[in-house]
Formats: sequence, structure tokens, C-alpha cells
Amino acid sequence: MKSSLVWIALALLALGQVKQTQTAQDRNLIVGAWSLSSYELRLKPSGTISTPFGPHPVGRILYERTAKCRPN
Repeated sequence: MKSSLVWIALALLALGQVKQTQTAQDRNLIVGAWSLSSYELRLKPSGTISTPFGPHPVGRILYERTAKCRPN
């Protein structure tokens, strides 16, 4: 369940970035395979930082030129 939430968050972030870019060249900057290197939650206003998936989370995602993404 937790890994599904990570993929959903990454997909929304990537889609938001693709929609904000102006050219096809800009969109191609995120095309390819990406690996998750860290995941932190920072709580406001306390500033508390937690790592719900541990210190070394594992995950990969693929972004296509058509703005589609899929977990791998």
C-alpha cells in the first residue's frame, strides 16, 4: 500500500511538471527510467522529518514521451 502511494505521488508530480513546460524539448528532460533515492515527510509547523519507507527506499518509475508513467 505504501509503495502505491509513492508511485501516485511521483506520477502526479511528473505530470504537473510536464504540463508546465513549454516545449517538447523541455518535456523530454524527464523521459526515461528513474530510481527513488530518498523519501521524507516534513511536518509543518514542527519541522519534524520522518522516513516512512526507511532510510533506503526502493522504487523505479518510467516516464514516456506521451506523458504516461508506469511503475517498474
